[in-house]
Amino acid sequence: LQPSHLQKEDSGCSADKKLFVWREVSVDGDIYKLREMRSSTKRGELIADETNELQDGTLIDLCGATLLWRTAE
Repeated sequence: LQPSHLQKEDSGCSADKKLFVWREVSVDGDIYKLREMRSSTKRGELIADETNELQDGTLIDLCGATLLWRTAE
């Protein structure tokens, strides 16, 4: 799973707070919306215009083991 910035103008959040929406990244790097149910075998909708590059703070869920990606900086 990877957080992606959620752009909402009427969210009521201040400009310094960033909202995120969770995405599923397949083994081959394709990005999808989340499945309806975690146990579902049907993937979510393909998102073609987002990058699969890991960002500092990305959570990676590997079958229940959660990893936190940190950059070297």
